[in-house]
Amino acid sequence: MMIHMLSLLCLLFAVSCSASKQTIETADAHGAAAREIGDGLPQDDPSLITATSLALHIRGMSCPKCVTNAEIQLERLPGVSGAMLDMGGGTLRIKVKPGAPVTRGNLARAIWVAGFTLVEIEELSS
Repeated sequence: MMIHMLSLLCLLFAVSCSASKQTIETADAHGAAAREIGDGLPQDDPSLITATSLALHIRGMSCPKCVTNAEIQLERLPGVSGAMLDMGGGTLRIKVKPGAPVTRGNLARAIWVAGFTLVEIEELSS
């Protein structure tokens, strides 16, 4: 069922990516931010993001349409803006509005919905 939903999302956003069930491998200095459950959707990590600038290390983005899809999913989260990709490093940088209710789990799910693997969340500034 989830595979069909991912395929539909890719078609809706005209993304040329290989959307398949993926393992979320997010982690921070304190341990795993999200873990895979039965359908591959990461569990919600309720840890609020306190930094205003983040670097999300993402695996699986191979074309501009993939990047656009990831940016769209992230910017749908309340308080997230300015998603920009460093193609060379596979890192998406985002801004988080101070006090916004953004959690590590929200970010992991947004990347998962876009069809990619979030490897690490790096807090750049607070």
